[in-house]
Amino acid sequence: MTVISNDPSWWPLIKFNLVFNYFAVASFTAVVYDWVLTFGKEIELVWRKRCSLVSVLYVSLRYLGISYVGYDHKVDEIALS
Repeated sequence: MTVISNDPSWWPLIKFNLVFNYFAVASFTAVVYDWVLTFGKEIELVWRKRCSLVSVLYVSLRYLGISYVGYDHKVDEIALS
């Protein structure tokens, strides 16, 4: 059930949540932009080479890290509602 309150004590929390969400979207946009710009080099330098410890670490940090941030943000969003 949705509760609607115009209590001024909630306004700082609402403002913080709004700024946090804007920051999260801006950060995600920057990461996707970086990924798009470097994807060609990534294919050339990582995916077409032999599998090594460094390439496994790179792929793990690059893709699992991004997916974790998206998952963690979604869990926080569900917990707040």
